Amino acid sequence: MARAPRSLASSVTLTVPLWLVAALPVLLVLLVLLGWSQSSLERQQLAQLEARAYKLSLELEAEKSRNEAYGIEAVQLQQSLKVLEAEINRLRAKAGLPRLRLPEPAQPNPVPRPDGAPRGPASPLIWVTCCSALRSQVEGFAAELEATALPVPYPPGCPCW
Repeated sequence: MARAPRSLASSVTLTVPLWLVAALPVLLVLLVLLGWSQSSLERQQLAQLEARAYKLSLELEAEKSRNEAYGIEAVQLQQSLKVLEAEINRLRAKAGLPRLRLPEPAQPNPVPRPDGAPRGPASPLIWVTCCSALRSQVEGFAAELEATALPVPYPPGCPCW
């Protein structure tokens, strides 16, 4: 006996338990809620990082301003030193003493960094140290200038007196 050919479009019945059909939407909702809560946490962390970055940028600007002020003060102190040195030497020349050559003030030495490393603003401690050294030199030179200027005798009856 010959068999009848089977149809290619035979129907297959698949049975799915009812609990699986009911659990699928619940599982999908849970996955969406989990993703939303995770993204909410990430948004909160991003906001905190942005606030920290803003605060750090403000602190950096303040440090740059302080460093600039220290730099200006150092230049002014160096100019004062040059003026005092010139005045001391002028008075020493009047008194017949040899010229005085004052040592150059110490310059701040930045910490060496490897090639390609970013360079930030100079450390305030470097500028504070440099300015303190310059201030002490100015005070020393001012005292020496006063000591050099005082012993010049004026003749009696001099109108300068």
